[in-house]
Amino acid sequence: MAYDKFDILKSSAVPLPIENVDTDQIIPARFLKATERVGFGDNLFRDWRYNSDESPKKDFVLNNDTYSGKRTCTVCRALLLVCPACVEANPYAHEYHCKAHMYLRHCYFTVLDSFSPNDLAQQREELMRLHDAMLAPTRATKEEAKAAAANKFKRRTLLRQVARLDERASRLAAGNVAVTEETKGLNPQVAWWVRQKAES
Repeated sequence: MAYDKFDILKSSAVPLPIENVDTDQIIPARFLKATERVGFGDNLFRDWRYNSDESPKKDFVLNNDTYSGKRTCTVCRALLLVCPACVEANPYAHEYHCKAHMYLRHCYFTVLDSFSPNDLAQQREELMRLHDAMLAPTRATKEEAKAAAANKFKRRTLLRQVARLDERASRLAAGNVAVTEETKGLNPQVAWWVRQKAES
């Protein structure tokens, strides 16, 4: 599988004010014996992150909510600061959108299990509307063409989500999966989507 070339990596950094880190501490050797390449993230700095009873050490940087990656933008995966009151009010909320992607909060979700085929179709329609609005007009001025070129990666992101929606819809149509009703309404983004559709 070929990957697109990239020049810039945008990511969040985690401060680790320790010099000369022993490589055996990054992922302890006892966790490198696995036959599958999964679970490495859970074991990253395992001996530094957890007490002997497996409880997280509160003073280690990766156990700090700011850097834990538990609250990331659904679209770009940027780390977000979410106030504790918001998290407590919606304990099942796992879909967050950063300021730059707030306009997608009603049609771009990671977890699609609780959406009906009709919901998926409406999300697809909205994503395609946003995508088409970013294209340059047929007789574009230089400024319009430049703006459309700048939106190239945004359009690609929207099309990838459309492909995910299409895949989920086809699996639902084939009867390979079902809509997970018990999660409906628990996610505030889903609840917002349902309210918006009911009002329109």
